[in-house]
Amino acid sequence: MAIACASPLIWTHRMTWLPWFIETYFDGVYILGKPQAWLFPIFPWSAFAFAGVVVGYFILSETGKRLRPIMVPVTAIAGLAIAGIGYGLDHLPFQLYPVYDFWHTSPNFFLIRLGIVIIILAACDARCQMRPLLTSSRALVLMGQHSLLVYWVHIPFVYGRVHILPQKAESILGATAGLVIITLSMLLLAYLQSKWDTRKKQQLRAQVVPA
Repeated sequence: MAIACASPLIWTHRMTWLPWFIETYFDGVYILGKPQAWLFPIFPWSAFAFAGVVVGYFILSETGKRLRPIMVPVTAIAGLAIAGIGYGLDHLPFQLYPVYDFWHTSPNFFLIRLGIVIIILAACDARCQMRPLLTSSRALVLMGQHSLLVYWVHIPFVYGRVHILPQKAESILGATAGLVIITLSMLLLAYLQSKWDTRKKQQLRAQVVPA
């Protein structure tokens, strides 16, 4: 929360005394003279990483283990509460910051997004507890096991020069289609990577000769 609350001030009162290639880590200024919304600087984006640590620590804690039978509704309710708090704070008749940028640096928007992510986490947990539909493989678990590869590969297709859809020119239907395409593609990539890993392990076992 400290990172999220400091973000509007960091972006407004920039560290111009730093070289741009260092300042950009804090506010995403790059070489363009002002913070760029399409970059992912420490403020506010690293706040999500720390929030993930908190949520993961709670789920794996002794209290979380005791609450395991009701963890899905507990997580979902917590997400709704956090998003609700962010929404409520955004609709107060006053603001604490001299420059209020809801979409880029607002702590209220951070809370809303964090709440939505936690609700998605609860839905993923519920899905993993259900019986498999078409295969014994669990897609969400598979994606999680290869999340670094998926994250690295999807960036050029979503944000980079090889993007699969025209940027800033998509309807809701087109954006939804792009989301489905990229999700299925990354799931296939994770599946192929898992098969490759399994094959490599089998080859290594076959090469082991008993003394």
